[in-house]
Amino acid sequence: TGRAVGDLLLGLPSQLALTSYTVMDQGQDMQFYFIQDDFKATSKLTLNLGVRYEYATPPREKNNQFANFDPQTGTMIFAKDGDIFDRALIHPDLNNFAPRVGFAYSPLDSGRLVVRGGYGLFYGRTPAIMVGTAHSNNGINVQTLTFTGSAVPTYPNRFVTPPTGGAAAAPSIALFDPQFENPTLHQASIGVDRALTDDIAVGLSYLYVKGEDLPRSADINIGTPVDTPVAIQGDGTVTVRRYTTRPFAGFARIVQFQSSAESEYNGLTLEVNKRYSKNWQAKVAYTYSKVIDT
Repeated sequence: TGRAVGDLLLGLPSQLALTSYTVMDQGQDMQFYFIQDDFKATSKLTLNLGVRYEYATPPREKNNQFANFDPQTGTMIFAKDGDIFDRALIHPDLNNFAPRVGFAYSPLDSGRLVVRGGYGLFYGRTPAIMVGTAHSNNGINVQTLTFTGSAVPTYPNRFVTPPTGGAAAAPSIALFDPQFENPTLHQASIGVDRALTDDIAVGLSYLYVKGEDLPRSADINIGTPVDTPVAIQGDGTVTVRRYTTRPFAGFARIVQFQSSAESEYNGLTLEVNKRYSKNWQAKVAYTYSKVIDT
């Protein structure tokens, strides 16, 4: 009718977007083994030693409905029957050994002074939302067609095949780096506890945490930035850096999930603890810390 309100009342759409859906049958194998025990080295020294091994295959799809993008060749790679990489398109992470070591030492015969410390290596799992995003937006499972004007098909309707006349925009896809690894966390601590009275103790402890191979996303389909002046109303211009080109013109964003982020935490904690006696208890603590993410 040429009028938005009239089209609405008559049920005449001016634009229609059809988006397919995806149904997947995903699965992965996980195996975890560990051994750990406490050892009384002397009457004043106790050791805690152990090691853990973790193995989790990358997710696979029963009917091989996974795809990935190779930035070296600019082409899509599709899952197929074969080994784990052929089906998951991610190399399996096989070296996840995690040692554990800890100690507790009480140098005084009174037992009022204890020194504790330990180190452990831990492995995390890939967030489920990251897996779901990559596998449902990999360019073969979800597609969107936009129809305008006379090309708009009758609605409501069910389409066995995509109707003609639709325009398919360059898709944005999400995928995993083939070298993706499980997140790794190193944690070490040492502390001293001193009993001042039978029910009051003071403690000083240091905690160090180092995260490696942490997951993050990056758009790998951006070209060389261009310095572009942008006008500011009533106040001249400002120069901003814009990414205006796409090296792989057949796609919009290519979001790659990488295990390339790191973090580091250092924390020092002072604590005073009043154990329960005479009908009251209390704990006061102060932590000075610093964290860096890269």
